[in-house]
Amino acid sequence: MAQVQDGTPQEQRLGEAAHHIIDLKSAEWLFVANNVGVVMADFSGRVWAANNYYLNLLGCTRRDLNEGRLRWDLLTPSEFRSVDETALEQLRTHRVTAPMEKEYFRADGTRVPVLVSGIMLPGDEERVLAFVVDRTEQKQAEQALRQANESLEERVQERTTELTKMVRALQNEIHQRREAEEKLQAAYEQLNVKARQLRTLTAELTLTEQRERRRLATILHDHLQQLLVGAKLRVAVLARKGDKLIHDAVAEIDQLLTESIKASRSLTTELDPPVLHEKGLRAGLEWLADWMRDRYAFYVKLVAPDRFPDLSADITVFVFESVRELLFNAVKHGQVSEAEVVVHQTGEHLLADINDQGVGFEPASLKRSFEKEGGFGLFSIRQRVSLLGGALKINSAPGQGTRIVLSVPFRHAGIQGGAAVARAQHRAERRLLPASAQPGKPIRVVLADDHPVVREGLALVLGQEPDIEIVGEATDGHAAVELSRRMSPEVVLMDVSMPKLNGVEATRIIHSELPHIRIIGLSMLDEKDSEEAMREAGAADYRTKSGPTARLVETIRACRTSPPEETTPGPTRKSR
Repeated sequence: MAQVQDGTPQEQRLGEAAHHIIDLKSAEWLFVANNVGVVMADFSGRVWAANNYYLNLLGCTRRDLNEGRLRWDLLTPSEFRSVDETALEQLRTHRVTAPMEKEYFRADGTRVPVLVSGIMLPGDEERVLAFVVDRTEQKQAEQALRQANESLEERVQERTTELTKMVRALQNEIHQRREAEEKLQAAYEQLNVKARQLRTLTAELTLTEQRERRRLATILHDHLQQLLVGAKLRVAVLARKGDKLIHDAVAEIDQLLTESIKASRSLTTELDPPVLHEKGLRAGLEWLADWMRDRYAFYVKLVAPDRFPDLSADITVFVFESVRELLFNAVKHGQVSEAEVVVHQTGEHLLADINDQGVGFEPASLKRSFEKEGGFGLFSIRQRVSLLGGALKINSAPGQGTRIVLSVPFRHAGIQGGAAVARAQHRAERRLLPASAQPGKPIRVVLADDHPVVREGLALVLGQEPDIEIVGEATDGHAAVELSRRMSPEVVLMDVSMPKLNGVEATRIIHSELPHIRIIGLSMLDEKDSEEAMREAGAADYRTKSGPTARLVETIRACRTSPPEETTPGPTRKSR
């Protein structure tokens, strides 16, 4: 059934022509038109007059017209009779008809699609002036467009199939290469046993040195100070007895103990200021300003809010250590006795602005200095802050002072920013993690995603990490729950949108039954609502699938080092 058309340029052309007809005489000029068919006909079907456009459209001659062999009712296929009936009804009622689509039989038996509109002649109740436009080219264009769309869909499907095959082939190739590398490595180790033993011994000596340093720091904080205080108390008792000689000796010993306690506390505080963890970044920086004044006669003007409620522990320590190092640089190289430190929040980032009016330097020399001297210097800070997702901007020149702006996100699960956090994490590893999650064993991961290409891609990426093991794959929420119950992994990568049971509900069930499992939500879109729903259900973190893979791997590893009750991966809580 054809449908009534309105609004196209052809329809507007027909309508304007029809509404400008006043009488037959004023319409005579239309019969010479060569871009639209003009026909005079009556309700019985007889065509009385037509222009050349109309005759050529039907493949008829003017002789056919003059001898009365041209009838619009016989030219119309049966399936379009209803269109003609609707048009006749409109003409009788409104004396004009809207443009309508139909077809005509041509003289050679073929059909031609047309757009027809008509208007009753003034003062005549039987005859109609009709306008006809050939729609063949438009129909051909529509058909070509449909064929192009179908062809495009076929090519997209073919390309998708090819990409799936390529991913599988690449996975097989990587697996084969890994096997070859393992064989080469085994052969290399057999040929270089002594060299390997030497490397192992060197690594063990390095680890032993690190353990001894950690043990010394613990003794200094937890034991030595207590022993010194105990000795001082006992000397105080002894001072109340004996002669003056003993009393004087006891006073000297007491003074030495006092200085030892002071030095021990100062060293412990320098390594790990307690005020930083107990009262936050502002209090830690105030302590640093006082310490710089007392130690180096260097005055720091601090501008900062009282609290940063959302600042994570690792970022707090990292910013503190960075500001301390930058102030050390001002003391050591700036030839200046004061500096200004301004700390404030901008969006989801913390900004620390350190400014001095010293001698300045050439920023291009940073890398050369780092390669020569090493240490936690400016170049090292820049490298580490970039891993945190932040930035370090340096504005300095010889003789023009130095301004350094440090920008870091409020929360991050990656770099640990100080000795205290590292010690707390080391103590917490054995206390919080199950046996399967101890260092040295791979992190057991379950993938839950209904898209096979995504699962294969994740498995391919994570399979290259030696400390991560894929123990199962689920295609829907129910399968993810059952697989978690059976395999008890450390981490589940959970797609938010899955059939049968979505990722949010699956996360809620797993978190309720197996709270030790860390769940990371995955989605194609970076939507706050989805992230909030996943976190409320118990997810430890939320990542987008189009994001960097290194960040996802980092988040998986952070799940091992953070306690299950935290909703965002980060350093383990400090315990004194």
